[in-house]
Amino acid sequence: MIGTRVGRYLITEELGRGGMGVVYKAVQTTLNRTVAVKMLFPHLATHGEYMARFRREAQTLARLAHEGIVHIYDVEEFEGSSCIIMEFVGGSSLTRVLAREGRLSPARARDLAMALVAALSAAHRQGIVHRDIKPDDILLTQDGRPKLTDFGIAHIRGDNVQTRTGIMLGTPYYMSPEQAQGRPVTPASDLYSLGIVLYEMLSGQVPFQAPDSLAVALQHLQEEPRPLTECDPNLPEPLCRIVHRLLAKNPEHPALPEGPDRADQEPRRLPPELAEAAGGGRGVQPAALPGARQALHALDGDANRQGRGGPEDPGP
Repeated sequence: MIGTRVGRYLITEELGRGGMGVVYKAVQTTLNRTVAVKMLFPHLATHGEYMARFRREAQTLARLAHEGIVHIYDVEEFEGSSCIIMEFVGGSSLTRVLAREGRLSPARARDLAMALVAALSAAHRQGIVHRDIKPDDILLTQDGRPKLTDFGIAHIRGDNVQTRTGIMLGTPYYMSPEQAQGRPVTPASDLYSLGIVLYEMLSGQVPFQAPDSLAVALQHLQEEPRPLTECDPNLPEPLCRIVHRLLAKNPEHPALPEGPDRADQEPRRLPPELAEAAGGGRGVQPAALPGARQALHALDGDANRQGRGGPEDPGP
């Protein structure tokens, strides 16, 4: 494909491959602009379900205009398949950063989480739930700013495309308990996945690991994650509380009595003192996301004081 023209776009480099297709770096010849071209694998281009999902991703991205979400520029047809022309992000994925660095400082993890909360809030206001938040789908610019991508299985409020009951959509290590059960998703489902990513950024590992996808799904449903303060006693406790609140099993649930034996029944929300200070409610609603951002920002002093020592990590 290198050297091939797709409409006004000249393919110059392969950037990566996923389950559905390949992403290339290209130059828009009319504007001399570097872009990314996402192309469905040829053997899937004739499969109606995959083509519909691919085109749906393009339409979803076109509805979103936010600095924390990869922009779409165009859609082109090439040899019977559709290609999505997107913003080129010149940094790296969060997956590669974690593979290289192991884990991030609390301050850097907090800053990334704040930016991702803002991007998710923008999507949720448009009635869009990503439902597959994971490090692979978080691209970092050269100055370290995160951008969400891959809305291929996003759920859109009011969409008449139905998911069959009992079918799990998402990546097992990062999917919410309701997704593991094949139940409907809400913005709280994205919060759970973001909590998993934040846990991994702080500890260097995902909280639930097992030999197969079904076993991981059962852990999401039945087990509590190891406390982050056991992974590293120096992590800021307020930040750890936010992460564990995001990992509550119930996306929405009436307030229940506090107590160690009720942790699995708590609603997915911020710790009460932080949610109240940030203006968020006890339940998880789209409007609570800006509250999450404010609560994370309020931890600025703790995150910087209680890091692993030394200056804050530079961006990737």
